[in-house]
Amino acid sequence: MSSAAIIEEILHLPPAGQAEVIQFALRLARERALAPDELASLAQRMVDSDDLAEVEKLKSAITRGFYGGRGLVPKGLSTIARRFSAGSTRTRHESRRDG
Repeated sequence: MSSAAIIEEILHLPPAGQAEVIQFALRLARERALAPDELASLAQRMVDSDDLAEVEKLKSAITRGFYGGRGLVPKGLSTIARRFSAGSTRTRHESRRDG
């Protein structure tokens, strides 16, 4: 059965059944780990964005996608987000060199 056929069936469900499907889809989205190419795409969008709100949304999506909803935060991602939000694009090594 194709996804189009499944969607068509969902449209014919009563509201209670549709609500159940929506809850399932949301739970699945929270728990599913993303494929490497999906994570890479989100990471590139985060790097390219100048909008701090968008960066935070993408960071959250990457975290959920990497860990599949297990709630763990990768150490490096928090550091990257802090540097970005502080407006610093310099690396730790560049900061040490410039003293």
